[in-house]
Amino acid sequence: MAVRRGTTRRRHEVGFALAWAVALVSLVAGLFVVPSPTVAAAIKRTVAVVEFRSTLLFGKILVTTQGYTLYTYARDTKNDSKCTGQCLLNWPALTVAAGVTPLGRGVAGLGFFVRRGGERQVTYEGRPLYRFSDDRVAGASNGVGVSNFYVVAFSPVTSTTSTTTTTTTSASTTTTSTTTTSTTTTSTTTTTATPTSSTTTTTVG
Repeated sequence: MAVRRGTTRRRHEVGFALAWAVALVSLVAGLFVVPSPTVAAAIKRTVAVVEFRSTLLFGKILVTTQGYTLYTYARDTKNDSKCTGQCLLNWPALTVAAGVTPLGRGVAGLGFFVRRGGERQVTYEGRPLYRFSDDRVAGASNGVGVSNFYVVAFSPVTSTTSTTTTTTTSASTTTTSTTTTSTTTTSTTTTTATPTSSTTTTTVG
């Protein structure tokens, strides 16, 4: 009888040990599960692709995060590009990879649209952005006014605060109230006029 009880006890102990081992293996395996392609595709990445620089000739303009001048095409419409073929070879579209959301460093209003070839072209306030193939170095702006392309003037977001103080006096008391009002000015986009010499190279800030 004692032998049988000892055997039964050992069986229970082994069973508990195996159960704990299985639970531990399942927990560790769960930590290293690789997401399915569907889940991975749903994970969005954000990448900074645009910033602004100050220039002597054009003021603040949009550039890539590598410092290359960005342009817009006067014939484009919102979220649609009319630049194709040879035009696109001379004026490469600023694009991002699939699953990437473009961001700006100090620049709001960025987005993208899908071109007919499937590329995701970056936009600023709905306007497609391009580089110029003859801007061989960061800071050059040789494409201004060429084939209806212009740099993108930029106005940073600014905030102004005004304070109004009102004093009311009666026979027995004096009451002072202060009202603070904040006004925010959002960034705007314009195209600059063509300089006197369209071949001038400008070094960005």
